[in-house]
Amino acid sequence: MNHISTYFRSISSWNSLLLYGLFCFSTFSIAGSDISITGLYLIFIWQAIKNPSLLIIPHATLRALLIFLCFNLLSGVLSPYSVGIGFAIHDNLRLFLPLILYFALEHINNQKLMRIFFFFLVLVSIYGIIQYFTGADWFRSPERQSPTPYKHPCYSLHGMTNVFHAKGNYTHHLTFGGVLLLCFPLFVSLSFCKELSSKILWYYRVGIIFVFAAILASLARSIWLGSAVALFVLSLQLPKKWFFSFSCIGIGMLGVMLWQYTFKAPKLEEQSSGVGLVWQRLESSFVLEYNKDRLLLWETAWQAIKEHPWLGIGLANDSEVMPEYRKALTERTGHRFFNSASAGVHNIYLQTWINLGILGLASYISIWILFFREVWITLKNTYSSQYYTSVIWGGCAGIFGFLTAGMFENNFRDAEVQIVLLMILSISIHAMRQCKASQ
Repeated sequence: MNHISTYFRSISSWNSLLLYGLFCFSTFSIAGSDISITGLYLIFIWQAIKNPSLLIIPHATLRALLIFLCFNLLSGVLSPYSVGIGFAIHDNLRLFLPLILYFALEHINNQKLMRIFFFFLVLVSIYGIIQYFTGADWFRSPERQSPTPYKHPCYSLHGMTNVFHAKGNYTHHLTFGGVLLLCFPLFVSLSFCKELSSKILWYYRVGIIFVFAAILASLARSIWLGSAVALFVLSLQLPKKWFFSFSCIGIGMLGVMLWQYTFKAPKLEEQSSGVGLVWQRLESSFVLEYNKDRLLLWETAWQAIKEHPWLGIGLANDSEVMPEYRKALTERTGHRFFNSASAGVHNIYLQTWINLGILGLASYISIWILFFREVWITLKNTYSSQYYTSVIWGGCAGIFGFLTAGMFENNFRDAEVQIVLLMILSISIHAMRQCKASQ
């Protein structure tokens, strides 16, 4: 047993164990993810005590991320409402994760990590597909099970349907969909990487079929939009004639849907099931009548922004502040909102402006501007490792899709999704670092 004890005393071995734990747990367990992150943080602190140079922030995107963290903390300090600095610290410590992974990923077999990560992603995707048809919730005790039946867009008239939102082991289908959205483009990109063996390529190609089906089964329209945008970004690698053809087809389909469902505004069928429900859900995206709740949420957001433009109301104060704006709008329009005020305004950019003010929003946007700038520079000057180039394309596409989906949901404030986002960001930065090193 001595060799086993020696193995687990090694910092690099613990680092690998925790990294594998993080990537596996991220697909189904927030508790497991947090335990892995805590362990990685402790290793980093121990290493930084011995080598203080690790505390020098090595990448512009990471610096922007930590500036954004500072605005979160500042908003907590200055907020006149009940939730302040304590929540801001507790809920944002994971923003250090990309800095930790910047060093941790250097000491692990990246390709093996991706294969194992993908295996768990496919498992939860299959589970989500089963949930769509059955409402299964196998991994919770009977008293905690909460299958989520899909409601017809005109819920008060037509009620529930006989199918369910796929949500994996999470509590909400947008969380499940957000995790899949971030990972799906990465493995689509790797499934065409010529550096990998044909066996691994087919492993990815077969698996992404299940991931794509699970994205559809989530019935999350913002996730569908983000996935479509991510695939568009990946298509930029295609020859110009193919890219032009696919773009024309996509624009044509969008135009037809807008004409048919936005300008003509037909009523949706009363009931639908199976694959037909996916199509009905897509149709409802274009009918303004069925999206009134979200449009009015954005109106309440703008009213709050006008009164708190610079520093916002602070994090987690929506339930205390936003009912006032909802009440005024309800009195004017008669509309009753579907969700409580604590659920936010279903737009991460408006939500960030409400909570952190215009400077906090600017710092959030700057993270992604710097990231995409670095991606552009790296891809323009890199002609070496196709594997890492594929990782960069996949990570970039997933994050771009995620940012697009954020126009219709508060995805960055979802802890499970945020962890996966920071992981994909870290993988992409690691890949850019490897490409530069190989020049």
